[in-house]
Amino acid sequence: MSGAATPEAENPMLAAALAYLARGRSIVPLAPRSKRPAVKLAPYLSGTARMTVDEARAYWTTYPDHGVAIITGTPSGLVVVDVDPRNGGDLEAAKRDCPTDLVAGTGGGGAHLVCTHPGGVVPCGKTSRAGVDRKGDGGYVVAPPSVHPETGEPYVWLHEGNAGALPAWVLDGPAPANVDGTHEPWVADALAYRSGVGNGEQEATLTRLAWYFSRRLPDDIAFGLLVGWVRGLHEYKPGDPWTAEHVKAKLDSAYAKRAKEEPATDVTITGSAHRGAGGGARRQTTAAEAIAQVVAACRPAQEHAKTCPPAVEWIVPRFLPAGVLLELHGDPKAGKSTLLGFMAGAIVNGTEFLGCRGSRGKVVWFTEQGRQSFAPILQKVGLHEHADLFVLYNHDVLNIPWAERVAGVVQVAKDVGARVVIVDTLSKLAGLRGENENSSGAILEALDFLEPAKAAGISVVVLHHDRKSGGDVINAGRGSNAIAGEADVIFQLIKDPRLAANARKLRYSGRLDDIAEEQVITLTADGYHATDATLVGQERSWRRLADWQLIASVAPRRGEAWASEVELARHLKGRLSRDVVRRRLSELRNLPEWCASPEVLAWEEGAGRGGGVRYSQCCGCGVDVVDAGEALVLTPVKDPACDEYHGGEVGGPQGFGAADLFAKGKKPAKTSSSRPKRALEKKSAGSRTPISADLTTSGGTHPDAGARGVS
Repeated sequence: MSGAATPEAENPMLAAALAYLARGRSIVPLAPRSKRPAVKLAPYLSGTARMTVDEARAYWTTYPDHGVAIITGTPSGLVVVDVDPRNGGDLEAAKRDCPTDLVAGTGGGGAHLVCTHPGGVVPCGKTSRAGVDRKGDGGYVVAPPSVHPETGEPYVWLHEGNAGALPAWVLDGPAPANVDGTHEPWVADALAYRSGVGNGEQEATLTRLAWYFSRRLPDDIAFGLLVGWVRGLHEYKPGDPWTAEHVKAKLDSAYAKRAKEEPATDVTITGSAHRGAGGGARRQTTAAEAIAQVVAACRPAQEHAKTCPPAVEWIVPRFLPAGVLLELHGDPKAGKSTLLGFMAGAIVNGTEFLGCRGSRGKVVWFTEQGRQSFAPILQKVGLHEHADLFVLYNHDVLNIPWAERVAGVVQVAKDVGARVVIVDTLSKLAGLRGENENSSGAILEALDFLEPAKAAGISVVVLHHDRKSGGDVINAGRGSNAIAGEADVIFQLIKDPRLAANARKLRYSGRLDDIAEEQVITLTADGYHATDATLVGQERSWRRLADWQLIASVAPRRGEAWASEVELARHLKGRLSRDVVRRRLSELRNLPEWCASPEVLAWEEGAGRGGGVRYSQCCGCGVDVVDAGEALVLTPVKDPACDEYHGGEVGGPQGFGAADLFAKGKKPAKTSSSRPKRALEKKSAGSRTPISADLTTSGGTHPDAGARGVS
């Protein structure tokens, strides 16, 4: 980049974001070609967080295709009048009655009329005009040059002057529905006098009628009315008349959007005799009442401390705290339900789980499985007939929306005094399929319905499947990692083929320091048990040695050919992943000079494809590792065809720093070696350098020991 160029010159999204910040606007990034925020939105909506110039520059330099949104309301000092002709909005009338010199085209045929904030609280909501919404406090709008997710057209500024004053009519709410069945005058006029609908008004009028009927009529009746109506319209597009398909598309869009429409802000009147899904009488609350609730809930930390002690309250020590969201993910059939079954058993019985005694309580389990497949799991963990375990089968409530199902489950948990709610699995039960599973917005919306349980001190455990490509604790879960972002405790259950059939690896990430980051757990007749830490360290060492020897087994023989890292990984497909091969080869190349051992791979830099590193077998020499009970016996194995010397003895047999390498496991028995001791000679870069099949170092007598820890 030349000295005169700036990052903004080649990055229009960054330039726009910086311009908005310079004008005092609060902004957030959006996912590419989406209206979905790419960050947690709540702090920005409340004004407690604002993106800085440095943060914006760093973000859009890294993600130049991400969109930008402006927070409306007090944080930016703006109220936006959102006019959508597709929902019946009259764009010309709105522009006439809301004069402003700051207007954006939405990319979907609508417009954003930007006005100054009048002060006080201006809530988001619908105005008294069809297709015209108000974006104020607690809202945001997509801003130019973001791309509209449906049309692919960019948002653009039509006028870039000053924001106008907010008209009084924008603050008026929608008129109440006509409960007596009478119609609005414009509807009667449009239906009765089709000839009066001009050429340029036909599509807008059809859209408004579809939106109007979506609130009042079944879709089939609306379809019958509008099909007859469009056939009587003047044909202003020769060869392209209005058809039943056009009408159906308009109605489908209107009814779908109406179904997703957010309900009015409400509160639940407690003490109602009726309980259950969606239980409790409900009424609308005013903005002033809602604000009063917020003010009352914001109290000094000293007062909160009286009801929320700083010490962690454990339901199952070092696994499940109280009042948290715990995510457990892993491959299908890895044993997630069985693991949680034994956890549930420890809670309802007050017994041990992974070596810790559970705090006794009740559990509610919401499962996607049918009775025939779930009953054996309950039988296996001893809960088939337990009175303190409450089970809801999804098949029994398929016709009920997710929000009401969750509300019912949470209500049951509160009524019976349960301490834990298990959701098995979240994606299936919440209907997160296809793109919705990759949408952080859809996942966060599904999780929002579980918040009342956490607020009541009930822990929520959600199960999730891993993606095929795998990954670490945070990123391995299928779809969006929004669940990991919301979860307080995250576990990944791994079925490692190199472990015993009844053993699993359990990895952890989260907000608590009292949980082991990784442990091997073993299933016995009475449940899962954590493997002793020394055996875990030994298992890691064995695995590294096995991996290195497996890589060497597919490498070309010395003098015959060379293989790149990619080629080795391809030969090992199904046995070792590409990431494991890369990590193991990196470990081999970076062994410290003092660690001499039998060489199994040779390598040279700058000679592979693209100037990378390439490998071949060094020889057939190696080592046999035998578990003799109290000690690990390491015996060098000599290839008869090899006449090279392979280093001296460092703390153990034939170049294996054995006393160092197994410091956390069984101590190896020393074996004598008739070979002279000699330091390993490193060769210059570019030459063929032997690499050792060493075990992992975890401490020892050498001064450099411990420099290579177990990853």
